Amino acid sequence: MHRFSLCLLVIPSVLLCALSSCDVSSMLDEQPLYAYDTTAVVREMKRCSAADSTHMYADKFLADLLFADSSFLWIGPDGVNREADALLQRLRQTEAEGVSPALFHTTQLLADVDSLRARAVEGATCDTVDQLAAHVEWGLTQAMLRYAYGQRYGYTDPHQLFNHLFYDEDHYQRLFDIPCDQPTDSLARLLCQQVREERLAKLLDEQQPTGRLFQQLKEAYTQALRDSSHTRARLCIINMERARWRYPRPESGTYVWVNLAGSQLTATDTERDTLIGMRVCCGSPAHKSPLLMSNIRLLELNPYWVVPTSIIRKEVVPRHVGDSAYFARNNYHAIDKQTQEQVSPRYLTADQWLSGRYTLRQEKGAGNSLGRMIFRFPNKFAVYLH
Repeated sequence: MHRFSLCLLVIPSVLLCALSSCDVSSMLDEQPLYAYDTTAVVREMKRCSAADSTHMYADKFLADLLFADSSFLWIGPDGVNREADALLQRLRQTEAEGVSPALFHTTQLLADVDSLRARAVEGATCDTVDQLAAHVEWGLTQAMLRYAYGQRYGYTDPHQLFNHLFYDEDHYQRLFDIPCDQPTDSLARLLCQQVREERLAKLLDEQQPTGRLFQQLKEAYTQALRDSSHTRARLCIINMERARWRYPRPESGTYVWVNLAGSQLTATDTERDTLIGMRVCCGSPAHKSPLLMSNIRLLELNPYWVVPTSIIRKEVVPRHVGDSAYFARNNYHAIDKQTQEQVSPRYLTADQWLSGRYTLRQEKGAGNSLGRMIFRFPNKFAVYLH
């Protein structure tokens, strides 16, 4: 009995010495689960990038992350790393916020990751592994950038969107001038760093919209889907995107908030806990009100109204040149910009109006288009509250 126990104690020691002499760890290092041809993987990633027909502003940071050096973010000798799962988990949830999974190629990406991981069990040719690895590396990097930048800054650039909607004669009509946070490459570099340090999940959490409005819209969107209210769901999606844009929102002090979509003005003084609300008239499809942020500088009583040049060009010149009754009815006078002298508008020709030398001014008082009171604030659109 003792001899048998002694043998049991000795045999592991002998085996340990034998295995140690063979340097088993070295043998394992020489046989990784995955072996890639780096050149082939990079070549395939470039092909994927060239073949992709969808483009977002976040994609401009993609090449710097993919091709800056020969190292990979997501793939290694052991296959696809765990940071990929942190990203994929969030991509599975985007539909609940009205963001299509197609934007990230989520379905194909999940299939590619599963296929590459299966190759360690099934075995595959080097070409197949290189191709799959390229699709995974390119797809995960693109999806990460699109998701992180989309959640942090919005999936659309409001300046690009609103200021290129309508083409007016020889230029686009400018409609948006709110100082939103602008995306830079600093977030892309930080994302790359966090993947390598296995801390991506925390950084992705920090990019999520945090405002109360966004959460309310998300709940309303969920309810609209339950009710099969497609129109309401679409409106929620649009406004959730607007809620992702980050710009200064007044939370205290005295401010005026104009809701163009709701034709509603709210004046708030948080220090005195007072609030005034009223209905307002705003632009029309032909004369759109711009989106802006400014400081009210001046309250003017009984103002003149200087008719915008666009109205002179589009309405006055084609229809009312020489029409003295029209000018008298609207209490209009022409002003010579050089001399500041008042000129009777009925004597001005179309060429004179179009020369830019004269302004058309409506006199103050009853019937003035601006009314009795106007609030002026600096902006690029020559708009005001009145």
